[in-house]
Amino acid sequence: MHAMNVTQTGKKTMMIKRSALLFLVCIINLQPATGQVLKSKKGHVKYISQDSYYVDLGSGDDLGIGDTLNVTRNGRSVGRLAVQHIAESSAACILLNSSRSIQANDVVQVWVRNKQVKQQVSTSKMEPSSKFKKSAVAGNKRRRKRKKKTNNVSGNIGLQGIMFQDKTGRGSNYNQFGLRSRFKIKQVMGTPFEFRFRSRSRTHDRETTFNPLISGNDWTHSVYELSFLYAVDSSPYELGFGRVLSNKIRGLGYIDGGLFSYKMADNWSIGLAGGSEPRLSTSSFKANKHKFGLFANYEIEHKLSSTIAFSGSYNNSDISREFIYLQNNYLLGRKFSIYQTVEVDLNRGWKGATGNSVQLTNLFVNARYSPIKPLSLNVSYDRRKLVRVFESRSIPDSLFDETARQGLRAGFSLNLPYRTRLFGNFGLRFRSGDLSSTTSVTGGFSARQVFNTNISVSSRVAYFSTMFSEGIRPTLQLRIPILRKFSTNFGAGGYVYKIGQQTTTNYYLDGSAYFRLHRLLYFNAGTRLFIDKELESNRLFLEMGATF
Repeated sequence: MHAMNVTQTGKKTMMIKRSALLFLVCIINLQPATGQVLKSKKGHVKYISQDSYYVDLGSGDDLGIGDTLNVTRNGRSVGRLAVQHIAESSAACILLNSSRSIQANDVVQVWVRNKQVKQQVSTSKMEPSSKFKKSAVAGNKRRRKRKKKTNNVSGNIGLQGIMFQDKTGRGSNYNQFGLRSRFKIKQVMGTPFEFRFRSRSRTHDRETTFNPLISGNDWTHSVYELSFLYAVDSSPYELGFGRVLSNKIRGLGYIDGGLFSYKMADNWSIGLAGGSEPRLSTSSFKANKHKFGLFANYEIEHKLSSTIAFSGSYNNSDISREFIYLQNNYLLGRKFSIYQTVEVDLNRGWKGATGNSVQLTNLFVNARYSPIKPLSLNVSYDRRKLVRVFESRSIPDSLFDETARQGLRAGFSLNLPYRTRLFGNFGLRFRSGDLSSTTSVTGGFSARQVFNTNISVSSRVAYFSTMFSEGIRPTLQLRIPILRKFSTNFGAGGYVYKIGQQTTTNYYLDGSAYFRLHRLLYFNAGTRLFIDKELESNRLFLEMGATF
């Protein structure tokens, strides 16, 4: 009897220990619900391909497929990305929406669950029994198996509406409604081919048109991509046909035709593309316009990418433009990167207005250096200008020279304590002759998790001085997340221009809200209200869509 009591006592003690352990695990797992579950992760857009935006955040940063990243530049929001594919230290994202084009080195920010919670469980000295561990492992395996099921269809589709109400009496009321879609289907009907489609349709309703060539009511339907692509990881060949855009042969643009590439070795690949020039505004093509290009690429993943390409466009039998394109992108971890592009025009068959058969047309160089973790410096040189094609050969060369955007730009970004960041940029555009150079200066700050909340605030002031005018533009933005998938933004700003002795001021208020439901459906709305009599108006933007 005594032994039986001892045995029962031991069993009770074991049950109490297991219960306490289970209670502790539950408490640890429930800890994120107390308000400490989320933390902000910040990275950058590394580079942009034809279909994806690559960022330097990954699963090691607690990022997950379907997470939404806010993209900012100089403290201002420029768009949102959604994670589609993920690795340990990088992720490939698709575009959800944007107010301007997203560029390399733009800042990305996402709210993720705190990794420390996982570490507390894994480093705990108290371990469950073997039966409990087997059950947990089996459950994790089942969950992992379910996660491996992926859909061959991915992309996004959205209905958009823009309503502009003019309150100045000029009669400039304007409505625009449209549908944008972007998706791809892998392994179409069990084949190794991938189908890609990207389009945008819009209808316009204008109260007044100031240009007789513009209709008050019209409909535009643009198909940017409609192609079949053969791209298998184990195959050195890549083949595509339809309406395609080559990400290697820059300057060739969209073509209605095909492309082919061959990976000769681990790092080398060559390819070519050709076809007719599409009319993106009507979805038709120009039968008399043809394009051709070929390239060679050398790439070391996440470190170096170099491409040299030849591109040519032709108007029937006449040469429109032929040029050599060279691009280099070098990354040394997160400390240093340099990006360079240059184009050399070959005026074969004609020497152009300058009398040169070989002419350096476009040059752009950008370098980023981070001497210490909180500080990032960047400098760029820009000598891009308009290029000559068949239709513009007879235009005097001085008109092209005046549009040259030669100049220097430098900037910095400094992360300070309390999740605060300072940034600044200085730009100088050189003008020829007696024309004065254009100067621009931008500075501001941003702060995240203000007063230990998820609220973020940013402010910037931009100044410019051109040959004709000068001005200043202050802005203030406040972001208030209500829930993890529901956020609101409020802002204010203004324009102050001075031309000669006349000064014009315009101020506005704006607000927006973004809501995401089950990582599939989303709703986006925004409004901007100009409060000055000269531009008194209200602009409303609505979008509802799905990401799959």
